[in-house]
Amino acid sequence: MTKALMTSALALAMAMGIGQAGAATQNSQAMDLKDWDRTALNQGWSAKALLDAEVFGPNNEEVGDVDDILIGPDGKIRAVIVETDAFLNIGDVEARIAWDRIGPGPEEESISVPLSEETIEEFRSDYDEVAQERRVFRARELIGDAVRVKDGGGYGRIDDLVFGRDGRIQAVTVNADYGYGYGVGPYAYPFYGYERGWQPGMGHYDLPFSRDQIASYEAYDRDLGGPFD
Repeated sequence: MTKALMTSALALAMAMGIGQAGAATQNSQAMDLKDWDRTALNQGWSAKALLDAEVFGPNNEEVGDVDDILIGPDGKIRAVIVETDAFLNIGDVEARIAWDRIGPGPEEESISVPLSEETIEEFRSDYDEVAQERRVFRARELIGDAVRVKDGGGYGRIDDLVFGRDGRIQAVTVNADYGYGYGVGPYAYPFYGYERGWQPGMGHYDLPFSRDQIASYEAYDRDLGGPFD
């Protein structure tokens, strides 16, 4: 084996070792569900309450609805995608609005954005463009994904995301399969972050908990509103 090949093999082995150690560290950091204070979630808000919400422009005129939520690798919201056909006479257009430029709308569970005929070009976006951003993902990529437990087997599907008032994901809620035996739920679990049991496109979300750990877990049936409720 040449020196170059030996060096490459050593680097690969080290990288694999680091990756395995990282995975072990991540698994060891999963908290005991009995110690998790879920009451903090009651101050948060629901992704599903924001998705499809009505969107109003600067003059309180309806301009579209929320098509999706863009989330960064730290679990914090970067922007929302607004679908609008109110401008340009060219059909549906997707506009990306930064999270810090969004406020409460004039109607219940609505939002207000600086989107108008004069500013539409500033905010126009599309999913192909968004998909190129490293580690940014859409809420709808996670909601609906199948959920598996640590010791194997299906458990249910992601039903919703719970955000804190700082715009960071605090938890995922899961609707369990009827055949699982523990009730349908929904059940709330801490969100451990991108690449820790899930990443965009996987189609499934791995919980760092075993069947025994969730066997007596109580459902979380709090009805949460949107970010400005």
